[in-house]
Amino acid sequence: MRGGYIWPIEAAESRPHVQLSMWRLYEVADARCEALSRHLVGYVLEREHAQVSSPVVRVDAESHCCVTRSGRVYELVGAPGHCEEASFTWDAWMHVNGISHAQDVTEDLWRRFQGDSGKTRFSDLEGG
Repeated sequence: MRGGYIWPIEAAESRPHVQLSMWRLYEVADARCEALSRHLVGYVLEREHAQVSSPVVRVDAESHCCVTRSGRVYELVGAPGHCEEASFTWDAWMHVNGISHAQDVTEDLWRRFQGDSGKTRFSDLEGG
């Protein structure tokens, strides 16, 4: 965890693809409660640290990939999970961004990945 610190991640152009394990997806309202966004958090395999994404704008259920507003592609490896370092990073990210509440919407995304054809919160992901 590098001493419990958080730091900005490099630009998507520098690292356009990230493999994320022990991942979760959270929906938050901005500090003024004006807009909802969904963010991935998990453990970055190749860098051995936790990371929070910019807002997710597209989901490819077949490849288990999510594209964020920055243009970065997150490949979600394995089933959702929990990681102490990712939880710490998520809590710090929420604090830094003035977010007081987050809704865990991981199971909706996981059902979509598993081929559940029922309506989920992600049916209109690109619009949100």
